[in-house]
Amino acid sequence: MIRHWKEMDAGHFQTRVKYSTRWDEMNVKPQCKGCNLTNGGHQYIFGLYLDQLYGAGAAEEVVRRSNELRKFSTVELREMAALYHQKVIELRQGSLG
Repeated sequence: MIRHWKEMDAGHFQTRVKYSTRWDEMNVKPQCKGCNLTNGGHQYIFGLYLDQLYGAGAAEEVVRRSNELRKFSTVELREMAALYHQKVIELRQGSLG
């Protein structure tokens, strides 16, 4: 199902409070606002989806990584910001595969 971006949220399988996986692309997927705000983002279904998308054990791996302590440097945060800025540009141009 395709929805307008204004109807979507960045849904987190493991809460975004867990800094180590806050921006992890395996942990963050588009999610409708309703699903993201109810039942903890339907975490069980989200986990099943991750296993389907990335292979058995993927959800468990995200849980493991989410419990690691991780501090990002200013440089790393700037690099992530630049990466995602570029991805937005590519999406707007229709060239992101």
